[in-house]
Amino acid sequence: MISRAIRALVNTAAWLAVCALAGLLMWRLAEAWAPELLPHPDMLPIILGAACAVILLVRICRHLPGLGGSRPRFNPARPPRNGHLFEHWVAENLRRHGWRASVTRASGDQGLDIIARRGGLTLGIQCKRYSGAVGNRAVQEAYAGQAHYRVMAAAVLTTGHYTKSARDLSRSTGVHLLSVKDIPSMHKTIRKRTVRAA
Repeated sequence: MISRAIRALVNTAAWLAVCALAGLLMWRLAEAWAPELLPHPDMLPIILGAACAVILLVRICRHLPGLGGSRPRFNPARPPRNGHLFEHWVAENLRRHGWRASVTRASGDQGLDIIARRGGLTLGIQCKRYSGAVGNRAVQEAYAGQAHYRVMAAAVLTTGHYTKSARDLSRSTGVHLLSVKDIPSMHKTIRKRTVRAA
């Protein structure tokens, strides 16, 4: 959050400089071509200052979701290839979308790689950094992990796709099958399915 705010301020400073120069140039051109349309010259600093303040406020709010701006940019196209790094990548992106997410132990994780919490929902996630198909073993592990960690819901999240066997087992166990592309809307998706199942 802080780093995004700093980047927003740096970018905004550049925008303000450009806008101030552009405004000054337009003012000088208007003075030369149509001076009768301009307010009193003493108003120039006030007008430029007000315009810069509006630009500053808008750009900062765009980079700070907590102030009503847009959500952080999310690019699911290039996650890390290493499985453990992929788990941390998923957890970080969940945090950027409002979750409190922590990675479980690298070994002996009992079927879940991430425990995520948001809005009263606790979700256990089995991460699979695959380019091919994920089978029903991952669903079985997530289902077992749900019981072990006593979470409300369990999911498998992958960069690949799922076999028919995995999809069939997910329907009978209630384990959610997700793609990395689902991360931004995951809370809404899981909440809706969990309420429907209940």
